[in-house]
Amino acid sequence: MFLFRTWRTVSFFLPCGLTGVAFVLMTLPPPESRAESRANPRLGETTSSAPASQAASRPNCTDLYADLPPNNRGSVCETWRSQRRSVLETYSDGSVLPNPLRLRNWKTDRELRVLGAQPPPATLIAEQRTHIDALRETFIQRVTQGQPESRWTDHQRYLVNRIRELRIGYADASVDICQETPMNANYHAASNTITLCPLAARLPRESLLPLLAHEIGHLADPCNFVEPHRFRGALRNADASLRMREPAMEAVRTCLSSRPQSEVDEVVRYLAGGNRQREQALTLFAGDRNSATRRSVEALTACGLLDSPAVRAPSTYSQYPFLESARCVSQNLPEDQHLNLLNNRGAPRGQTFQRDPIGESTPIHNDHIRCGHPERVGSDPESLHDVHKECLADQIGADLLAAHIARSPQSFRERPRQDLLFFFSAAHCDEAGEFDINYPRSHLRVGTYLQIREVQNWSGCEGQRFAPICPLGSSRGREGRDGRDGSSAVPRTSR
Repeated sequence: MFLFRTWRTVSFFLPCGLTGVAFVLMTLPPPESRAESRANPRLGETTSSAPASQAASRPNCTDLYADLPPNNRGSVCETWRSQRRSVLETYSDGSVLPNPLRLRNWKTDRELRVLGAQPPPATLIAEQRTHIDALRETFIQRVTQGQPESRWTDHQRYLVNRIRELRIGYADASVDICQETPMNANYHAASNTITLCPLAARLPRESLLPLLAHEIGHLADPCNFVEPHRFRGALRNADASLRMREPAMEAVRTCLSSRPQSEVDEVVRYLAGGNRQREQALTLFAGDRNSATRRSVEALTACGLLDSPAVRAPSTYSQYPFLESARCVSQNLPEDQHLNLLNNRGAPRGQTFQRDPIGESTPIHNDHIRCGHPERVGSDPESLHDVHKECLADQIGADLLAAHIARSPQSFRERPRQDLLFFFSAAHCDEAGEFDINYPRSHLRVGTYLQIREVQNWSGCEGQRFAPICPLGSSRGREGRDGRDGSSAVPRTSR
């Protein structure tokens, strides 16, 4: 999930009014080799034709984006603060760039309130589909490294299946995640849906693509690996109001007759929930091992009431395409730092747990602290916005964005391209440059994306004053070192 402070990743169920849009994919050639990328300038190589003297005169990217006094004169944040307008730009395709520093009070701002009540134009949604489809293909190419399907690993097969089935949902401002700000987005693993709030759905594609890449980063997080079990037989009899009928309840009770009555009643109540009835499926997190729910699913499957998932989720990190990123984030953002952040925000302090290093044999298990299990972190689950999940989603999102810039430069038009980091700079500007809920210093989030040389060139800045938490190259992992990945992103960092 993205932005503004309080929302937990994968924490809500889709409202009745939410619509999902599924997209058709194109077949693409394998990625170019590194030798070809050296012959043709690609990601990580300077594409600007500006003379060296002009490049040398560019501001440091930290000064431009991080808004750290006394270097905030002329920064993006200062520019937004000086604007009295609620909407910075309105484009001919119907997309809108709002002033992010006026969103806090959007309910009392007439212009933003009107925009928040309107669905995105159909023509804009149609255009978005084209670019979202291209982003899907970039993800598939990045994950599979151009390997034929017969050679895909379990992780590659699972992730390709998930991205192909990913839906985009559009929610109105009354939905929980949109009430604090209509400039929000969320990935819901159980339904495999990215939900866009009203203003997020109207962003120009230069701003929307990095946001979607971040949410796809949540899809690729093993903590969000799920296995949907579709309803079969008597379970497929919900009425128009999405209520579970008596024959379905009786079939479940008969199937689980050897279980304690309290356990059977709990399973029936869970299956009767609106989201299960709407999706006509029960979804298990892959890391939910040896639980009563999993045992019930296995029994219902044996009774012919549930289908087995078409593609099983991997059980370990072995051959995980983003293993190096997961390892780096886990090592560089220890959990006690996360708990300190929560404590600074007034949340109750929980017990500190030491993370075990992530390796090839590490099991994917929801009890692990890296998956943000509420009982292991603090006594107030609603205060938990797990730093590990968000930082990993940023690493994967930046990796995907870098690959997409190299693959589909036509997705980024010739106009001010500071739009590209609109969301990420908006987050830290709103946090006054100190820290946001995801990082000890908010500029570190922006810095993840500023490692991409094209983003620096388009933004008109050069270099960073702080080393990134994880080098973007670590996202390519093992498969990125064998010469098959044509993208690269070499940070320029000065201290």
